[in-house]
Amino acid sequence: MSSSPSISPTQRRGLAPRLTTARTDTATFGQRIGKLRSLFPDNRLSTGELLSPQRMSAAIARESALVQRKGGTFVVLHLYCRSAASARKVRRRMRDRMRLSDLVGHADDSGPLQRVGGVGIVALLPDTSASGAYALAVDLCKTLSERHRPTVAVRQYPETPADA
Repeated sequence: MSSSPSISPTQRRGLAPRLTTARTDTATFGQRIGKLRSLFPDNRLSTGELLSPQRMSAAIARESALVQRKGGTFVVLHLYCRSAASARKVRRRMRDRMRLSDLVGHADDSGPLQRVGGVGIVALLPDTSASGAYALAVDLCKTLSERHRPTVAVRQYPETPADA
């Protein structure tokens, strides 16, 4: 029976990661957030690119399976804009308010909330309640002029959280 080599406390200290509090880079907060966003390939809101309806459907299905397995909630926020120009303004405003874990894409026209004309945007908001998503939508609409305000629908999954 072989025994593992013994490591002295002095040797263990050398193996521990070194934590420093001093900052050596001069990146601004915005640059650091930009770098973090680039690490999440599905979150393309920072570049103005939206996920396709198929990728959004897959992301929603993945999040639904995760919530069924581990519990919690998520919200799908539907924003229907009257024109492409309105959609661009909405995306710009959303960029400042979305978390790194949120996904944004094009709405699927065959979904339960079919749109009539205009541009549909869907946001997947993990670990969010319906009231939190509604507050986000109200805050977003307050920053837009009347002609650029989207029609908003909020859908929480599961509809009745397990801890309610």
